[in-house]
Amino acid sequence: MVQRFSIGGTLQAFSLTLVTVEVPPPYSGDSVSSVATIDSNQKLSSLGSDSGWQGLVRVGDLIKFNYQSRLYVIWGPTGATPGQVLQAANAPTAGAPWVVTSTDGFAIAPPTTPSPVPYQIFRQPVKSAVAPLQLPEGTAIDLQSSGTGTSTFSLAAPYQNPMVTFSPSGGTEFVYDGAGYAHPSSAVFFLIGRREGMSDVNFNFGYAVKNPHNIYDLNSLWVSVSPRNGQIVTAENVTMTSPPNPWPGGNATALANALQSARGIAQSAQSMGGR
Repeated sequence: MVQRFSIGGTLQAFSLTLVTVEVPPPYSGDSVSSVATIDSNQKLSSLGSDSGWQGLVRVGDLIKFNYQSRLYVIWGPTGATPGQVLQAANAPTAGAPWVVTSTDGFAIAPPTTPSPVPYQIFRQPVKSAVAPLQLPEGTAIDLQSSGTGTSTFSLAAPYQNPMVTFSPSGGTEFVYDGAGYAHPSSAVFFLIGRREGMSDVNFNFGYAVKNPHNIYDLNSLWVSVSPRNGQIVTAENVTMTSPPNPWPGGNATALANALQSARGIAQSAQSMGGR
């Protein structure tokens, strides 16, 4: 997890700390006979008599039915918010079922079950007991310019602090960002720059200045993580084509084009030989 720096309780657009997270063991009910029911509207309407999920399961956790391969996101009952911890009052019932949709981006609902089936709930990452890693003095991860593909990370809840998890095969499994998370289809990019190059203290949006903003600083580095195998590549920052000024202003298309050019070498996976 890339933990945003906080000033007076306000989260900033940079990070000085990396935190290791871990995925807790799955919850499969209170007994070996625990089952779930998918109603005729393709919603989760019952977890039987199980109560162990109360105070444990959160909106955004994943669920698998009948040991089949497809995973579904738990959105909870109507009115539930991302990251909300679900309690007894939120229990799925015929009158207030939980909405669950597939994780592949197509929002596919699970098929109705003729009879209750076993289930497994895969919980979201939590901080591990490993001590956080502090970046070297003067170095910062510029989250205003970092992100996936040609996008930047969001400050929306509940994932204001971006997280990347990896599958057993080593590939990137999920990227948690803003209000949700997804399987990444492109690399995840982190811009490593200077604390003095952040926009809260630096307004030098241009290349012909002595103390440029990080995205304009050709000494900044991109660290990219491959979605296929988790390979990490370090690459040079590249001069942008028609960058928005001030950064990251402008429309979405201009921002995406600028990020694509800035991340050009990193996207081509051209390593700097370990720099």
